[in-house]
Amino acid sequence: MALLHYCKTRTRAECDPSVHPLYEQYRGELLHQKDTLEEAQRQLADHSLNIIFHKPHEDFSLPLYKNMFGLYLCDVNVNGVACRFVIDTGAQLSSIRHDMMVRLGISKSNGSIEVGAASGTRKELKGCVLRSLVFGQAAYENVPVLCLDKHDFSLRFADVDIFRFDGILGWDILRNFDFELDTVAMQLKFMKNRFRFAYENMVSGLFPIFLAEDERGNLLKMGFDSGSRHSWFSMESAERLRYVEHGEITAVGFGVHGAEKMHLRLYKDMRFSLYRADIHIHNMMSGNCNILPEIVCDGVFGNEIFRNRRIRLINSKGMVLLV
Repeated sequence: MALLHYCKTRTRAECDPSVHPLYEQYRGELLHQKDTLEEAQRQLADHSLNIIFHKPHEDFSLPLYKNMFGLYLCDVNVNGVACRFVIDTGAQLSSIRHDMMVRLGISKSNGSIEVGAASGTRKELKGCVLRSLVFGQAAYENVPVLCLDKHDFSLRFADVDIFRFDGILGWDILRNFDFELDTVAMQLKFMKNRFRFAYENMVSGLFPIFLAEDERGNLLKMGFDSGSRHSWFSMESAERLRYVEHGEITAVGFGVHGAEKMHLRLYKDMRFSLYRADIHIHNMMSGNCNILPEIVCDGVFGNEIFRNRRIRLINSKGMVLLV
């Protein structure tokens, strides 16, 4: 009998993590992490980095699409050709698939980098440089990205690629914006922040980390991976916080390493408070949370937390709004 997994997010009174005794310590640890994304981009470009960013002057929106795997995508333009990329805050570096590289005549550079997956395994991937990357009113030139090989994200049915995306718009690009994923109107909105806030509940360096609370009042460092359908929790944190294990499951995940079989623990009922949201996850899976150097996150939220809702990441103010 299959174990039922579900996530329900409801509106609640505002949760202010700044009143927690550990808030300044956790936020300080996250803020003082060394930002290595530029060096990673330099490695992909074989050390000749010359990114040019044409910043938009006004707000704009793009249609938001959802594929059969629960991933959200948007339209982008690569080297003058229309493409569709997954919106993936969990990917530190953007990437392009092999088929699209062949179509555009893009060659791999001599640069490469080692990347990790949710299972904890690691793999060396080559890089390439996109002459132009445009989405809406935002435009980049000379963007280093990862090259996804033929077998990465490889899943076909009747000789049709059922993943149906051309690349990944990662955190190296997304962190430069204040943006909203609106799954009600199915729009990706880029905007300038016009509000003031009394505290910060997000640190958006190498990876977006939310400061959330569980139902016992524990302050948690929760990553955010919009490229994952489900959320997961650290086994070490679960043991430290004395969460009760409900069972085990074997699952198959897809990432930059292709399909991977993972043996996971399950936690029956997990409740989190984030801004004005009460997040209830039943049968939450365990997973690797070694995302940042020297800091282990307690867990990672997937895109299930904002299904049929709106989530706004205000990078300029260190705030996430989930309503």
